[in-house]
Amino acid sequence: MIFYKKLYYGEEARKNKAKIFSKIKRNSFSSDTYLITLASNPENLLDIISANVFNQPHFKKQKNHEDILVVGIAKGEAESYELVRQIIDEMYKKQGDFNIREFLEIKG
Repeated sequence: MIFYKKLYYGEEARKNKAKIFSKIKRNSFSSDTYLITLASNPENLLDIISANVFNQPHFKKQKNHEDILVVGIAKGEAESYELVRQIIDEMYKKQGDFNIREFLEIKG
């Protein structure tokens, strides 16, 4: 996984940032952690992925998750939705459009 340089955090995730990163580095994801990522489908803006997905054997065997760009971390499903809303609101207020790559200053 690649982490966005200006990572967004939900309120609860911010309180537990060190613990969350410690678990992520050990590939020991907690059940209530959600990762906000750049969408895998270019037609969409962002994906919300439960960290539980990365505990599945399929992901543990494959390296395809190494190129996932994480732009936000949330604790709980509701907080993940709120965080996505905040990111999109901020993007629209700043740019007046929904070009997430431009907003995050991502090339390609």
